[in-house]
Amino acid sequence: MKVSTAFTSAAEFINKIDEQNGPTERVYDRAAKLSTITLEKEITSYDIAIIVANLSMASMSANRASSANYIQAMAALAFASQLSTQPSADMLKDLEDGIKDIAAKFAPMPRVEGIDNNATT
Repeated sequence: MKVSTAFTSAAEFINKIDEQNGPTERVYDRAAKLSTITLEKEITSYDIAIIVANLSMASMSANRASSANYIQAMAALAFASQLSTQPSADMLKDLEDGIKDIAAKFAPMPRVEGIDNNATT
């Protein structure tokens, strides 16, 4: 595969994923929030992008001729590059807000008269 074809294919791959799943940044963000809860340590969208790229590259050992692995790795690395510049303070705030939103979906607090459920300590 020519380099220009690979880059074009990676861009098309990103657009296709965005059409199917919504903005990829949001998907990576959700994956990071879920991983943070599951693993009980902070996982960022950047971490997810690197993991996806690594999975794609690891898959190459089974079939080096498959362009799909290269294209997916290129797309994931492009997102990692984009996400690497996001300020960490914003990432932490977004992470806390996301965890709060996810937790509310799984364990909503009952409304009690006189208690502000939105209050923070």
